[in-house]
Amino acid sequence: MQARFFPLLVLLPVLGQPPSPPPAPRPTDQAIVIVNPGNPLQDIKQADLKKILSLQVKHWPHKDRIQLYLPKTGSKAQRILLKKVFKMNIKKLKRYFAKLLYTNKISSKPKTAGTIKSIKMVMKKKGGIAVIMRSALPKGIKVKILKVEGKAPGDKGYPLQ
Repeated sequence: MQARFFPLLVLLPVLGQPPSPPPAPRPTDQAIVIVNPGNPLQDIKQADLKKILSLQVKHWPHKDRIQLYLPKTGSKAQRILLKKVFKMNIKKLKRYFAKLLYTNKISSKPKTAGTIKSIKMVMKKKGGIAVIMRSALPKGIKVKILKVEGKAPGDKGYPLQ
């Protein structure tokens, strides 16, 4: 019986290699914080980002007025912000902004924009800031990507993934 299987064992290397393992999973897409290229900031703390995005801070440390463009409702960038920065759901966030309006702490709701419009406005406005998905940033576009908590997008432990 053993003699019958011997030729088969000899032929196995000739028949081919076992299938290779599946490719490593691609890194998940990340939300990135983009600002106007003239903005001197290189890094932002997550707490300071939350203050900017929640309209508690209206000016950059270098005195330019902040021009904020939040991601559109339902976008992946918005879901990441809700989970990682605001730590609340969309209903609570809308209620928060409504309360600011009602108490005259802000004069209008924050602007929301799609990715392309956000990029264009950040490029145009000196105090511009937006959060978009990294994969949506076209190559060659002149915006600055801020580090968050000292970590750049793609670094291990980057907070907005």
